[in-house]
Amino acid sequence: MKNKNTYLIILVFVLVLSIMIVAISIKKKNQLNDEKNGINIYLTTNYSSFFTVSNCANKFISSVNNKDVTKTLNLLNKKYIKEKDINDNNVFDNVYTDINTNGEITYKIDKMYQKDYSRTSKRYYMSGNIYSISSSGNTKITDYYLMINIDYKNMTFDVIPFSGTEYKELINE
Repeated sequence: MKNKNTYLIILVFVLVLSIMIVAISIKKKNQLNDEKNGINIYLTTNYSSFFTVSNCANKFISSVNNKDVTKTLNLLNKKYIKEKDINDNNVFDNVYTDINTNGEITYKIDKMYQKDYSRTSKRYYMSGNIYSISSSGNTKITDYYLMINIDYKNMTFDVIPFSGTEYKELINE
């Protein structure tokens, strides 16, 4: 009887240990796949990255505000241009903006998240507001959402404007 109980305890222990090992290996495999596929999206905390991406966003906002078709098209993501069938005549219809000011404007980022594709390629998701700048103070014009892809190796970036709904779905806010 004592031998039977000992064997039963050993069997249960081995079974539990085996299940734990399998569960841990599955979890590690899923984490590695997520990292390889760049699935992890997290809040950007690096000040340098935040500042760099903010400057990229403001270059894009400035080109839209100045109605600079060539510069805006050059800054937009090529895949986005192709998907939306964007050309010189409809570029400003596809940037999700109600910017109607002749003055100077700025884009203030409230939150920025990032997805790392590699050490040198990252995508940033940001929510913020566009402000009109004047001597009497800044006036909020609209909420605005952008995705910016940065290739640090080639020192290039491109922009994908998107809606607040899409942002909230991606970030799960």
